[in-house]
Amino acid sequence: MTSPNPQIIKDLMDRAGVTDSDVATDASIDRVELQEFLSGESELTKGALKRLAAYFAVDTYLFYRSSSIPGLEEEVDFRLSKPAPKLPVGALAHGIREGRELLSLSEAGDFVRVKDLTTHSESQIERLALECRKSLRISDDAQVGPEVTSAKFFKYLRFVVEDAGPSVITRSIEDADVKGFALSEKKRSLICLNSFAQNKASRNFTLAHELAHFVAREPGVSNTYKLRNKLERACNKFATHFLMPKHLVGYVLEEPSNFKRWSNNYIRIKAARLKVSQEALTIRLEELDLVPSGFSKTWKAQFKGRPYPAEIPDKGFGATSNRDEGLYKTARFGYRVAKNVLRHKLDEPGNEFELYSKLRVRPEHLDAYLSYASEGMDSPETGDDD
Repeated sequence: MTSPNPQIIKDLMDRAGVTDSDVATDASIDRVELQEFLSGESELTKGALKRLAAYFAVDTYLFYRSSSIPGLEEEVDFRLSKPAPKLPVGALAHGIREGRELLSLSEAGDFVRVKDLTTHSESQIERLALECRKSLRISDDAQVGPEVTSAKFFKYLRFVVEDAGPSVITRSIEDADVKGFALSEKKRSLICLNSFAQNKASRNFTLAHELAHFVAREPGVSNTYKLRNKLERACNKFATHFLMPKHLVGYVLEEPSNFKRWSNNYIRIKAARLKVSQEALTIRLEELDLVPSGFSKTWKAQFKGRPYPAEIPDKGFGATSNRDEGLYKTARFGYRVAKNVLRHKLDEPGNEFELYSKLRVRPEHLDAYLSYASEGMDSPETGDDD
């Protein structure tokens, strides 16, 4: 039987930004045995290979390839909420291909950029997140104002992110583990959020997480396959400080409540005020030493995999015969793409077939999209909840 290829493991480690020490510790493999395997001196046991597969979120058969991993360019960053059983195929791969086609209608913008976010301390990431929050004009009232819902805040957040940097599109990728991905190529960047099985509060955190990838991106940034690698942890820290800064959490917790402190209803109400998921809030409360260690894990365990109270995931937009195509396409493609489509139509009149093929929309639906999007291009006030 063909032996596993050490180079495949090295490629995965390089793309995930981890060392042999990280892998050995997290995958419960003897470090010396791993080093000997990587140097070609010995082979790993089947059990060790299975643990490596689980660690990198791939099938074990991948280790037996004679060449490197196919179909994944280095610019692609895509996030999973938990290790996936295999490399991205089907809906996710199609979404990535579609995103690449839309890159030509995107821009990177002139926004805050940093080098190697993984080397930043917690306090440095916190300062960066607050700097970005200020740069994007996200006031406390814009997030927790009395009339602000999760959907309205998402529209505002999406608008200011697009205004400052990358395109933000949404796509229904029928894999609940996939929250989103980011693409970058030369001076163009794009963020895609999965609208399938992701509620509005979770979507806000995903956008903040992807924004961190945009802020941190440098040429040659590697793929990330799992949540535990250093870059993913750094981006999660950024999103946490961005959406739940200490002062704002304190402000919301001080508001009067009819429910017992830390009860399920209390958590639900406070998470809704901050426009984040309940699980994200319980983790943040633990980080701030406001609840005992292990609180989040205990809170989560009571639901045994069931949806949290009043946090039923959206299943995507779905098809309907009487939907408003202008509204639908704006929710789908956002404002940055619309701006560049309009510029393209002015610069290259009569060459609109390329636009139709990239966006995969009918001519009449493209006109409806541009008409609807144009009304909100100069203002973050984007209308009613979707």
